Amino acid sequence: DLKDTAKRMNLSVSAKDVVLTPFKEFLQKYPIDAERTRLDMESHAEGDIEKGFLIRSSLHVKGRPSSFFAKETKTTHLEMEAFFSPQNDSLIVKNASLNIQGVSAVKAKGVVKDLGKNPAYQGDIQIDRLDLSRIHFMKNLALKGTITSKEMRISGTLGPKAPQLSGEIQMRECGIESPYARIQKITGDMI
Repeated sequence: DLKDTAKRMNLSVSAKDVVLTPFKEFLQKYPIDAERTRLDMESHAEGDIEKGFLIRSSLHVKGRPSSFFAKETKTTHLEMEAFFSPQNDSLIVKNASLNIQGVSAVKAKGVVKDLGKNPAYQGDIQIDRLDLSRIHFMKNLALKGTITSKEMRISGTLGPKAPQLSGEIQMRECGIESPYARIQKITGDMI
């Protein structure tokens, strides 16, 4: 009887050295260099279509991912393991990690609920390292120092409203230099 048969799925997708040039027009509004950036991606989903399935994904970006980062930044790696539950309309992120060469190492876990209507998320973020000197937000503004955090909570929706953050941040030797101000050697904890 087909009704009693589990609706199993096993899907793998991968692509190597994907060129972003065809998406140049779409990416134009973002600080992404479509000409020089390449992607390797791999994703695997396995489980039951009705009860849920485990998703494992890996994305490797070759080239500077954004003009926000220093020119020496050549690789970005994102890995994620999550469980999608169609019954609960949710995605449970068991673990995710983002490593931007020389800039940042971040780990996260959490849940996204109500995916079909009004997605809302909550999770925990751990910042192993965020090197501010390798981030370029504005012309004529130089940041310095390192930020870490053992655990921060984040929650919000995918709308225009800013997310809520709570937790502790440790700052070491932070500073800002611009034509108008010079702030140096800020060290401390923010709670």
